[in-house]
Amino acid sequence: MGLGCGAVLGGIAILVELGVGGRADGLGDWPITFGIGAIYGALVGAVLVPAIGWLFLRRASLGRAIGETASGTLIGITIGALFHTATLFALLGFLIAAGRLWAATRPAAARDLDHAI
Repeated sequence: MGLGCGAVLGGIAILVELGVGGRADGLGDWPITFGIGAIYGALVGAVLVPAIGWLFLRRASLGRAIGETASGTLIGITIGALFHTATLFALLGFLIAAGRLWAATRPAAARDLDHAI
C-alpha cells in the first residue's frame, strides 16, 4: 500500500514542485518527471508506511490510516507548493498526519497517565 500511494503522491509532488517553481519548461516531459517522483515516492512509502503503521498506528483502522496520512501528504504538497518544496512538505504532512492519528487512537489509560503526571 505504501509503495502504490507513495508512487502516486510522489509523482504529484514533483509535478507540483517543478510546475509551480517554473523549473520545468511547460512540463512537456511530464511523464518522465512524474516517473522520477513516483520512484522517489514509492521508495519512501515502501519504507515509511509499514514502519509507521506497525509502530504507531496499530490501533487505527486501515482505511483511516491510509486516508488520513494520504490527506496529510496532499495538504503538505499544497502548502509546499507555496514554498517550491512540495516533496519535503509532502513528507512532513505525512508525518504530522501519522502523529495526529497516533495521538487520537491511543488507549484512554495512556492518555489518563499523561494528565496525571
